[in-house]
Amino acid sequence: FTLIQRSISAGASSIRTNIGLVRALHFPRAILPISAVLEQLIAFGASLFIMIPVLLLTGEPITWSWLLFFPAVLIVVTFCMGASLLFARLAANTKDVSQILPFGLRAWMYASGVFYSVDRFTAGFPEWVTTVLNLNPGAIFLQITRDALLESYSAPAIVWVWAAGWAVGSFVIGFLVFWSDEAAYGQS
Repeated sequence: FTLIQRSISAGASSIRTNIGLVRALHFPRAILPISAVLEQLIAFGASLFIMIPVLLLTGEPITWSWLLFFPAVLIVVTFCMGASLLFARLAANTKDVSQILPFGLRAWMYASGVFYSVDRFTAGFPEWVTTVLNLNPGAIFLQITRDALLESYSAPAIVWVWAAGWAVGSFVIGFLVFWSDEAAYGQS
């Protein structure tokens, strides 16, 4: 989830952070939030050097399902690019978005089941609460990465479909929203 949080935060502030470049040169502005996400992906790659030995030390065997980790990361990164484009557009026009965003992302993390099982947590709640929390993209992305790396955890195939849907939807909407105001970035 750290990859998601850092990618969206970095992408959201990318236009304001590089405003001098935006004003000086004409280039596709979408490069800035997308490159911010790729920068966070590289940093995430470095953390894998710690995560993999920890998985092995906790008794997790290396299985063929580990190969699913790469499509899972691709799905998450695609989602992050879309969300970064959307929030970069909002933050370019409203300075406070970048200040409020970390609090929203933290609340989203807690609602995504990073520290608990959503199904176990919502045991006494109405069914719709469980459904809403399970359809939360953060929870879905955690499920597919756990499915890939943890032998004791398996996610149904529909979860992968939902994950891909969230990723593609986020990217398309984020790109269209960002692109609709591309000429105005750096004007104010």
